[in-house]
Amino acid sequence: MPYFKWTGVSWEGKTQSGVLRARSLSHLDEQLLDRDLGRMRAFLKNPWPWQQITAGMQAAFFKQLSLLVDSGVYVDKALEMIAQQINHRTFRELIEDASQEVQHGAPLADALGQSGVFTPLCLQMMQAGQETGKLAEALELLSGYTSQREQFYKKMRQALLMPIITLIVFCLTAGIILLTIVPTLASFFETTGKPLPYITQLVLNLSNWMQHSYGIAPLASLVGCWLFLRFIIMRYFKAYLQKGCLRVPLIGSLIFEINLVSYLYAAALLIQGRVAVVRALALARENLALADLKVALYTAEQKVNAGLPVHQALHEASCVAPDLIGMVMIGEQSGNLGRMLMRVGDWYTERVNRRFTVINSLVQPLLMVFLALLVVGLIVAVYLPLFDLSMAVG
Repeated sequence: MPYFKWTGVSWEGKTQSGVLRARSLSHLDEQLLDRDLGRMRAFLKNPWPWQQITAGMQAAFFKQLSLLVDSGVYVDKALEMIAQQINHRTFRELIEDASQEVQHGAPLADALGQSGVFTPLCLQMMQAGQETGKLAEALELLSGYTSQREQFYKKMRQALLMPIITLIVFCLTAGIILLTIVPTLASFFETTGKPLPYITQLVLNLSNWMQHSYGIAPLASLVGCWLFLRFIIMRYFKAYLQKGCLRVPLIGSLIFEINLVSYLYAAALLIQGRVAVVRALALARENLALADLKVALYTAEQKVNAGLPVHQALHEASCVAPDLIGMVMIGEQSGNLGRMLMRVGDWYTERVNRRFTVINSLVQPLLMVFLALLVVGLIVAVYLPLFDLSMAVG
């Protein structure tokens, strides 16, 4: 059950506030009435970043539940046993609530779907497995899919880690120089009474700005830029930003293939779980973030729904490479479409990993050159007046 942050009023007119777990607002009202309180306002309380349920935790949960169900344990008892082994409080409470819902006759997908943690793809997979009597197999597939996806994104984060650390170290070093060394030189430059070069004056102004704000202004500027990008650009100009990124060499094709990998794996997973092909393609498309790819895949789904083979629809939508369409066609004709889509996804995963290696090998030297130019510019700005002064004295 989710947490609600509420504000209520007692019969004496005193206001109180707090946080309670409830299935819905009506359930929250019942709990408040038991305390002789009336609800004034309430809203869902989002978990802190360290309280969020990760994909690795979900993969382990699917694996444990698959083993217990395959061993003949009832679903509600299996959920109860797993909850006792989970240390993460939010996840443990979620599984405990799901166990109670299953005991009262709710399907597993409905019981877990109330939390909003699991994706529609996972819920549809569990529902299909329960309806076909192959819940253990469906959970095993979900475990492999979630774990594989987590490993994929983990590799991407590791590839970006070194450039980010390098940039942060440079920013901290530059900040220390601007707050400690530059102010000492600035007082010396003022005693000379000579005009300073433009680049030196720019560095001095930046140093003064950081000193008077005690370093808070740069941090506030970074936070403001992030908020502007997160809530303004990504909300109102997301489509234009995506189109611009797709036109960047190497980066555009990488973004496209990352989304395609997610689509292929999701579609393969659902088809292997005995979900209808058109329904599986639609659910896999809903998880994508790339608008242009979603439009192309929606067109392909309409053609499949009209009777066109999957391989031909994907080929006409220009989503899958022509040399891989044959694999999809073979899988469709042999009844192993899900397995073949999984292999095509593996091929694209290897291709994405290679592209990441190439981009990372290019980004790190370019970043080092860029940071070196900034360091040289800072040194020139500081020492150029000293050189002019020494020449004047000479």
